[in-house]
Amino acid sequence: MRRLATLLTVALIWLAACSGGGSDLDEAVDLFYQNDMERALQSLQLFVSKHPDHPEARVWLAETYRRMGRMRISMEAAQRALELDPGQCFAHTVIADAARPKLYAERTDEDVTWIALNRAIRCDPSDGNAWMSIWNEAVLRRKPEMMRTSVARMRETGFFTDAVLAYARWTLRNLPENSILITNGDLDTIPMLAVQVTEDFRQDVVIVERGLLGTTQFLRYLRDDLGVTIPIEEAGLEVLPQIVEAGATVYEIAIRVFSGWITQKEDGKMTRPIAISSTVFEDFFEGIKDHLLFTGPYRLWQIEEIGASPAMAELETNLEGIVVEEFKVSGRVGSIAARFDISIQRAS
Repeated sequence: MRRLATLLTVALIWLAACSGGGSDLDEAVDLFYQNDMERALQSLQLFVSKHPDHPEARVWLAETYRRMGRMRISMEAAQRALELDPGQCFAHTVIADAARPKLYAERTDEDVTWIALNRAIRCDPSDGNAWMSIWNEAVLRRKPEMMRTSVARMRETGFFTDAVLAYARWTLRNLPENSILITNGDLDTIPMLAVQVTEDFRQDVVIVERGLLGTTQFLRYLRDDLGVTIPIEEAGLEVLPQIVEAGATVYEIAIRVFSGWITQKEDGKMTRPIAISSTVFEDFFEGIKDHLLFTGPYRLWQIEEIGASPAMAELETNLEGIVVEEFKVSGRVGSIAARFDISIQRAS
């Protein structure tokens, strides 16, 4: 019996060694998703010191460094992961995001970010994280076809849960024809784009992520590719980078553009209805709250003041159209993030 116990102990030690300390890595990843970056970094550094040739740990270490703003060492860790295992495809995305140019910087197809992102999707075409980064860069590089391709591929990979797609359809369904819809962040924006592209649903609606509204690249895309009137002349677009360099934030510029649209609506120069997703923070539309009709998934601008009461008829119409089962996953209210989504914000 004693010999059997000894053999079992040796076997367990051997199995633990072969597993590469997976449980320790899992704990470090859990800390990462809890946004406890300092502890995640400490755990990953300790793990890598014990398992220096563990490529997956190197990738997590690289992404943790990136989230902490340590871009150079992030890229070095990601490159080391690829040297150990060229199949660590997410390492390419980490390199791309760590090397990403500033928002207003000139971008080319030969820069590190674009090359690394294309390597990422060639390495693993099913990685929605890489396609998400591709979409963000395609917007800033004025690549409309790649924007459509990336949202379609995110849909194909299962990157969006059924609940998220159901919410996107619900938001779009009853918007007035040819509306501009202001959204908040990528998870508010891209599922709606995916529904438009892959289901040919409400393609008349122009979806505008409120942060991108403060960039010259996106404003030109709205004007030149989608035919949307913008309240800034070309000369004004040319100087936006200098305005940001002087201290203005992109968010402040976005609010100015939005205010310009409202002025155009008041003057009868803008024909498209303007709606604001319910996820957009109130500081974005602080001065016009009394002109916004709350309908459930969005607020709809009206020229007359209407007060703070919800639009009961429109709200009832929107609520009547809800199919509860579409918002569920495995019999419960669905998560907004796919299990393989690397974003802490979407996973939290």
